[in-house]
Amino acid sequence: MKPEPTPDSLDPETLRAPKVLLAAIVDPLHPLVLVARMLDWRRFEGIFKTEYASSRGRPACPTRLLIGLHYLKYAFDLSDDACLARFSETPVWQYFCGYEYLVHQQPCHSTTLVKWRKRIKEVGAEFMLDETIAVGLRHGIINKKEFDQVVIDSTTQPKNIARPNTTKTLQDIRKKLIKESKRIGLKFKNSYERKGDKALFKYRLCRQRKDEKNAKKFLRNLRTYLGRVIRSLKKRSVDLSEKLISLISTAEKVLRGAEGKAPRVYSIHEPTECCFVKGKVFPRFKYGSKVSIATTARSCWLLTARSFSGMISDVRTLHDTVWTVKRIHGFWPKEVYLDKGYRGCEEECGMTKTFVKGCAASRSGPTKKWMKRRSSVEPIIGHLKHDHRMGRNFLRGRLGDQMNPVLAGCGFNIRKMLSVVKERAKFVYEHFYGRRAVKVIRVLKGAGKR
Repeated sequence: MKPEPTPDSLDPETLRAPKVLLAAIVDPLHPLVLVARMLDWRRFEGIFKTEYASSRGRPACPTRLLIGLHYLKYAFDLSDDACLARFSETPVWQYFCGYEYLVHQQPCHSTTLVKWRKRIKEVGAEFMLDETIAVGLRHGIINKKEFDQVVIDSTTQPKNIARPNTTKTLQDIRKKLIKESKRIGLKFKNSYERKGDKALFKYRLCRQRKDEKNAKKFLRNLRTYLGRVIRSLKKRSVDLSEKLISLISTAEKVLRGAEGKAPRVYSIHEPTECCFVKGKVFPRFKYGSKVSIATTARSCWLLTARSFSGMISDVRTLHDTVWTVKRIHGFWPKEVYLDKGYRGCEEECGMTKTFVKGCAASRSGPTKKWMKRRSSVEPIIGHLKHDHRMGRNFLRGRLGDQMNPVLAGCGFNIRKMLSVVKERAKFVYEHFYGRRAVKVIRVLKGAGKR
């Protein structure tokens, strides 16, 4: 029989889909379903309820939805928009985020996630990281003895900024000063717009011809134009806005950096980022912030990821990292194992003993055995950068530098939890639903094979 012809227009009533219960269509043995039942979502609601007004404004999105979206975003290396798009087409994700019925629309706009991250700050992200460890302790996936031996190492977190260019930075910051000044009604006798563009063009032309002498002359002209604009604005200090005062401060740092004086500004919109030279062939330089990672030596669960501003040595990050582990999880590690970059801090850090690779104390007894596990943190750093959005930080400002590694750690622990639960799926399901349900599933699977 031939198929029926497709009508030109469909009745809106026929297009309206009935409500579909998610519990009826998702696989009860799916790792995300089991982890969703293991996490203590009520704990987050009690922690974050103080961040909202009691009666003013539009009702906020559910706390479980926003936390679940961030867990999934960093576990599967997605942007805000990609995470919301995948949420609308994946029933298991909707079940994980607390939805009861299947929906086909995105739950919120991507800017809602941005505003929520600014609301909870780094402390809220640390609560999310703590829950990924606490759920493992509650259900016997993590042994408490694993926290006795901890490995700490540091790495760089590159920021999403363009490769620095001194002449372009001088030109861009001068244009930003002029634009903001015109917005508030200030006028200039000379803004050097055409002269600046001409000097930048001739500088690039001289560099292409390898005429370094004339290139230095045009670079000096660009510095002179920026300096004159800054001095002209500082004479009118009464009429300046807060944004313009901040831009003037950044412009002065850019000018000093162009003259070879520290500290240097590598990006106008991210003036706090630093340049790290790692001694590698490629990339030779990395522009961002330093991050200290702490993991368990036995099973490699991530305990904390702390971001530091400025050019800071590894030795100066150790005490803050150990203290952060104590503040988030409530315990002092008994022993911490470090690489040679931490030489000079062999003494105790709080209630924690430190062992540096190559020192005499690390070559005898059980310490030698655990020192062999020190290198286990290196592949974890690689996974954080390539699989959990720490390879390029897209979150803005200093708050973004602090939150991104912590949320990347949440994603790493969630992925690790999913792999463990996948291996033990039948046992976890038996814990929640009883042995009889597991037997029924086994019988049904056997009947399907036949």
